[in-house]
Amino acid sequence: MARRRLVEVLGMAMATLLLAGCSSSGGGTPPAIRYFAYVTNSSSNTVSAFAVDRNSGAFTQIKGSPFATGSNPRGVLVHSSGKFVYVANAGSNNVSAYTIKSAVGTLAASPGSPFAAGAGPWGIAGDPAGRFVYVTNYASGTVSAYRVDPGNGSLTAVDGSPFAAGSNPTGVAVDPTGRFIYVANNGSNNVSLFVVNPGTGALTAIKAAVVNAGLYPADVAVDPTGKFVYVANNGSSTISAYASNTSTGALTRAGPAYATGLNPWGVAVGHAGKCVYVANAGDASVSAYAVNQSEGDLTEVGGSPFRAGSSPRAVAVDPTGTFLFVANYSGNSVSVYAIDASTGALSPAADSPFGAGTRPGGIAITASTVP
Repeated sequence: MARRRLVEVLGMAMATLLLAGCSSSGGGTPPAIRYFAYVTNSSSNTVSAFAVDRNSGAFTQIKGSPFATGSNPRGVLVHSSGKFVYVANAGSNNVSAYTIKSAVGTLAASPGSPFAAGAGPWGIAGDPAGRFVYVTNYASGTVSAYRVDPGNGSLTAVDGSPFAAGSNPTGVAVDPTGRFIYVANNGSNNVSLFVVNPGTGALTAIKAAVVNAGLYPADVAVDPTGKFVYVANNGSSTISAYASNTSTGALTRAGPAYATGLNPWGVAVGHAGKCVYVANAGDASVSAYAVNQSEGDLTEVGGSPFRAGSSPRAVAVDPTGTFLFVANYSGNSVSVYAIDASTGALSPAADSPFGAGTRPGGIAITASTVP
């Protein structure tokens, strides 16, 4: 249905950029795909694993789920290969690593897991090539960098790690080229830029490129082209938009800060970079914005904000841009929405929300071709 709507929209001569959808599709018969979702449960010290129906978005808990993590798990990352899962454990100051059994989505601890991090590891991101993993350490104001073993997913600290960031770093994102890393510093109300050494994964902080954000920035996301960066500001209930210099990674403001719902926590960019979604923890909603892909400025989508569960914190888009997933921290659940391909508007999936563990705060989605 989403593909048919997209084709109809593309055929309309009067279709505008701001109404271009957040999903995309190609010609031919799509391959059979199996989706999995992984949700960290911060109070039950587990990660829940779900099979996701690729037609409806419905969740089915995988056998053996939930799987044990460290204490107070926060951010979760699926490796770009779809073979590994990583969890930042804020309470035990380490990172759990798992191998995914691709046919069923179950998790098994990688050799040596968990791996030491700084104090209060929070956000987690990986480079597109899958060579490195980066973790923000909230209490120590640093970013830990790791090299990934492509065979078993184990982590080895990069020389020089951890690297100094701003005060209380939370969200972290890697640009699609893997050359730059952006960190939202919740305590210093700014965004740090790091340049990645492509050979070693080591980080160089570009202090002159630090930019101001709103109050208590909580999360950061980069669009698929690397042209724009978005930051959710928890304290000022706004989202900041920046244009990124694709040569240097430096950021400049793309318009003013845009109003969100109350106390935004997580931010995600739609599959094609045409929409941005923000989870608003303070008023149980999700804000949706269409992106001007020339300038990066935002226009709120009709019907936004959309109702979510209690205290939504993390937000993720499936790899095809068909569904949006939101972890409801106080609701102990995950809300699932179908994304309208022409407008980016959200419609709750049948039977949504789906139960998770206690205090879910992070979510990641992966897709693999069915054997």
